[in-house]
Amino acid sequence: MRAEGRRTLEWMRENGRKGIVLAGRPYHIDPEINHGVPDVINTLGMAVLSEDSILPEPEPSPDGADDGVEHQVAGGALSRAVASIRRGLGRSKEDPQAPADWSDVTAEGLEAPTASIAVANVSPKLRVRDQWAYHSRLYRAAELVTRADDLELVQLNSFGCGVDAVTTDQVQEILESAGGVYTTLKIDEVSNLGAATIRLRSLAAASEARRRQREAGEQAADAGVDEQAQDLADEPVEVDTTTPTAGDAIAVGKEDGGAPRENPAPADDGDHTLAGRVARSERSLPAATTPMFTEEMRETHTILMPQMSPIHFRPLVPLMRRLGYKVELLESASKADLEVGLRYVNNDACFPAIMVIGQLIGAFEDGSHDPDKCVVAISQTGGMCRATNYAAMLRKGLREAGYPQIPVLAVSLQGIEENPGFKLTPTMAYKALQGVVIGDTLSTCLLRVRPYEAVPGSAQALYERWSQIACEFFEHKGRSTTWGGRIGYRRLLREMVHEFDALELADVPRKPRVGVVGEILVKFQPDANNHVVDQIEAEGCEAVVPGLLGFFLNGMTTAQWKADTYGIGTDTVYQKKAGVWFIEQVQAPARAALAAAGGKFDVESPIAEMAEKAGQILSLGNQAGEGWLLTAEMIELIEHGTPNIVCCQPFACLPNHVVGKGMFREIRRRYPQANIVGIDYDPGASEVNQLNRIKLMISTAFMMQEDAVRDAAGAPATPAGVRTAEASSSTADRLLTGIDNASEDGRTARDLIADLGPAPDGTPTSPDVASPERVGADRV
Repeated sequence: MRAEGRRTLEWMRENGRKGIVLAGRPYHIDPEINHGVPDVINTLGMAVLSEDSILPEPEPSPDGADDGVEHQVAGGALSRAVASIRRGLGRSKEDPQAPADWSDVTAEGLEAPTASIAVANVSPKLRVRDQWAYHSRLYRAAELVTRADDLELVQLNSFGCGVDAVTTDQVQEILESAGGVYTTLKIDEVSNLGAATIRLRSLAAASEARRRQREAGEQAADAGVDEQAQDLADEPVEVDTTTPTAGDAIAVGKEDGGAPRENPAPADDGDHTLAGRVARSERSLPAATTPMFTEEMRETHTILMPQMSPIHFRPLVPLMRRLGYKVELLESASKADLEVGLRYVNNDACFPAIMVIGQLIGAFEDGSHDPDKCVVAISQTGGMCRATNYAAMLRKGLREAGYPQIPVLAVSLQGIEENPGFKLTPTMAYKALQGVVIGDTLSTCLLRVRPYEAVPGSAQALYERWSQIACEFFEHKGRSTTWGGRIGYRRLLREMVHEFDALELADVPRKPRVGVVGEILVKFQPDANNHVVDQIEAEGCEAVVPGLLGFFLNGMTTAQWKADTYGIGTDTVYQKKAGVWFIEQVQAPARAALAAAGGKFDVESPIAEMAEKAGQILSLGNQAGEGWLLTAEMIELIEHGTPNIVCCQPFACLPNHVVGKGMFREIRRRYPQANIVGIDYDPGASEVNQLNRIKLMISTAFMMQEDAVRDAAGAPATPAGVRTAEASSSTADRLLTGIDNASEDGRTARDLIADLGPAPDGTPTSPDVASPERVGADRV
């Protein structure tokens, strides 16, 4: 492929033609997907090259075979391939197929490469985190295009491809920083190429106009350029002055307006070559670096934290304050914040990025915070999910909004970015872990009793009391004025569960239980999921939300699986196993307190058991986003008497399509009682449609529960079809109005459901919900 690329470049230069580097995903090669865009480019008199066809050749392997490293990768065993790559990097300073940043690999326990990787001198300048190997080729190809006058780049982007929300912005910045033109074509099932043809013709015209302007500038500034290049040649700079070899894809020339630039012409420009390389090496990309959070700023700046989970994040503020940081939690995200996010974030990015970044930038746009006295904090997962690049998206948004001076504090357990003013100490990590456990326990207790409280508002009041006690516990080192003295961690959990257990409840049958799973922010953030828990409770059901702690455990739980399957991270397996053990020891007092309530509160299975359950349905290699944990949570809910599930996910969330929606069919096959609905959330989603889908799922839940009760009692089911079509239609309307709202005759929707009998469409019953061993749990 590279040989064909060199041949095409030679043909272009011999015939004075332009070339288009048509960058995209491997599947864009399929003519049925690209709709003939390469042919359209050819009809405009331009050559078409792929991004990897213009990259230099990798150094041959010791046995003389070309692309030795690539053959090793294609041949199997990842551990041997990585070792080969590392050996190759010791001989050569760059490998075009290797990631530009090795931290994601070294995080698994591998030694760092013996030599740094240079991706056309662009890697250190990138605003984004180069977390995918394939993206490295896109960035490098874009940088090489900026060095050639006869090349332009067009990026094919599939509609809704969230991963390319990262690459498209970065490729655009690389090209425009050198005065180039960025063109992207969104590809979907529509094959009309009219708009694409117009854009390609415009690109060709713009390229020709720049060429004429460049030629005019060269004639006027030829002497001046020679003098400037000679001056630069006299200065000691670290540049490559060797003659280009056959492996070099692009030679050297001049930039727009006479400035030195790389050019495919032979090196007859003399010092222009050196000047062009110096100019390129000194060029910086927008927002590649931003102000850092320094030690001095701890006294003068306030750290703004976006909201993710009100129950869990509320105690974090006093904890950070106790550790010497000035912190403010932005409690809620408004519609105005979403509009801000849409304005400054690529709209193909996932919904959480739009919401969180909009919330942070909105805090300055509304004038409520001083941009010169604030730092914005955001999490950085360091894994495969796009959340790793939220910090990069935030920096871009701040720059475009006019706040480039605001430091971005990217918080990660791996320490991906350096922030002198913020240290993730063992004390902070331990206390934050306790906060997560307290938050999970508090959420479990509140959601269990609130639908059945005898005195309206009593459960919420009890939550406020214990949330305040938790805040004071962290801020004052175990002392709480609300509690009336000192309280330890174990006693706090024990007394909290005891008070919720003792709360007076109404003597009513157990309501249908509805679980909430999904992407971590949409699952826990009420503003992101349109208050789905409140909607579930308003419809007469009991909400069940699995805890947050599992999200931090799932990556460490699969350490042994990675070592056995990939051969990587073998030296950290025992460390991660020890980490899981330690975290579960911190969680143990909460599990004991919940279990002491005699089955009233659910106790989640250990993370190893959940991994084993998920492994029966999908591979534990599914680790992007929530990964296999999301599937495990759905199985856990069903096996603990919660077959009704709302799977909340951002629109076009790639991991959720696999581990969420992609698992629905198999889960339903294994668990016929499963009643699962997937709800997409994004700024443009219809709240009415979301609510109606939840209501219909809940109506099925009531039918299933009534059938289960009749089966347990041995009573014959009411024959289907007894009611008229008009009556059934009226019943459906009442279900959508409200499960517990009484009709004109004084009957509730629950009474109406009992009259319907089995669902006419054959919806399976749910014997597990009212199995004999759970009879005691059928009443509050």
